[in-house]
Amino acid sequence: SMAVGLEVRVPFCDHRLLEYVWNVPWTMKRADGREKSLLRMAVADLLPKEILMRPKSAYPALHDPAHDAAVITAVRGLLTDPASPLAGLLDHGRVADFVDGQGPTMTHTGTAHLLTPLLEADLWMREHGLSLA
Repeated sequence: SMAVGLEVRVPFCDHRLLEYVWNVPWTMKRADGREKSLLRMAVADLLPKEILMRPKSAYPALHDPAHDAAVITAVRGLLTDPASPLAGLLDHGRVADFVDGQGPTMTHTGTAHLLTPLLEADLWMREHGLSLA
């Protein structure tokens, strides 16, 4: 997965496990008031207590305002580009509202990192000659 820049959690890629956990009520997923409590309970007998109980740590993030500005500018351009393979797939109003409503997230100073996959998908589709037309 890393050879193509894809971050995955291999033990959790089984579709049956994902389907099951997706349908578990949120109250069970945070049974003890902590994130990932269902997972913690499932592996409680396999991990040392210091690993099991440690707090979740955020993934390191890029906090370069110039990068965020470039992503936002590129996404705005994507929204006005009729040649974009994503043109017919996106709800342009909602994406524009999201771009305009930039705000902090848990690990980032803004939400530009959430827009990057749109640019990546657009580029990938262009490179592979894919479109809705």
